[in-house]
Formats: sequence, C-alpha cells, structure tokens
Amino acid sequence: MLDSLKNPLSLIGRLFFALLFLPAGWGKLTGFAGSVAYTASGGIPMPEVATAVALVIEIVGSLALIFGFGTRWAALALAFFTLAASFFFHNYWAVPDAQVMVTQ
Repeated sequence: MLDSLKNPLSLIGRLFFALLFLPAGWGKLTGFAGSVAYTASGGIPMPEVATAVALVIEIVGSLALIFGFGTRWAALALAFFTLAASFFFHNYWAVPDAQVMVTQ
C-alpha cells in the first residue's frame, strides 16, 4: 500500500470502529439508571460497578482510537469488552428458532 494512504485509511478505520462504541458509552452515561437496570437483568453482580466499567471502557477506548493514543491496547480492550457483552447480553443461542434471522 502507498505510504501516503496508510495514515488516512488508518484514521478512517479507527473512526468507524470508535463510532460503534462511543454512542453506547455516552448512552450509558446519560441514562445510567436504565443501563444499571439492564445490567442487573443479565444477572451481573454489582451492576452499578459493571455499568461504570463498561461506560469507561467504551468512552475511553473510543477516544483513544479517535486520537490515536494506545490504539492497539484500546482496540484489544474493546474487543474483550465485546466478547464479554456477547456472552452475557447478546445470547444468540438462546433465541427461539422463529426469531433467528440466519437462513440455512
């Protein structure tokens, strides 16, 4: 790849990646009580702490990606966060067959 395109494309990729997490973190911050209730519905212990940790990871990780500070660590933290959220809150395997959107 041309070196002149490498940095702008990297920035665009980081911005798109951050766009996935920053609004979610901001939503947790502005609607903290609702986010805590949703976290508690997942059976997570200490839902206030878990929600606070989640919003910090989403906001700080997104800002790190946007400004290019510790981007690999920020992306890794967001990836692990996504894995944990998928396991506890986006349980695809528990969805009834009629609601699964993947055709076979």
